[in-house]
Amino acid sequence: MKEQTNETEPKKPCGDTARHPCGSADSQTACDDTAPQKICGNCRYFLVHYIKLGTRFYKICAGHCICRKYSRSARNKSDYAKACAYWEPMELQKQQRLQMIAQSLEQLERHLSEMTQILRSDLTDM
Repeated sequence: MKEQTNETEPKKPCGDTARHPCGSADSQTACDDTAPQKICGNCRYFLVHYIKLGTRFYKICAGHCICRKYSRSARNKSDYAKACAYWEPMELQKQQRLQMIAQSLEQLERHLSEMTQILRSDLTDM
């Protein structure tokens, strides 16, 4: 005969790595609100650390601030659970990264086009 317990199921991770970088579920925080919390983990200047296992990279529960306005000694002593005065939303970093990727792809396309022209001219010369 099975015993009944009143214990609830353990809370599953919400997938919000800014609030729960280790994938753990925090019973104190509801993840259904849309306003980003001002913590280092979701700041544009926070650089997340990764490890490589096999052929894949995985985020780990570590990182550091790369804001140049924030002194290095202050960054080293910082409590990453709180945001500093230089906090900016991660969306700015994502937009900047997408723009840089688009520019790189355009340059790559130009280089490939030039290489194609060179190869075609070499083939016609043969």
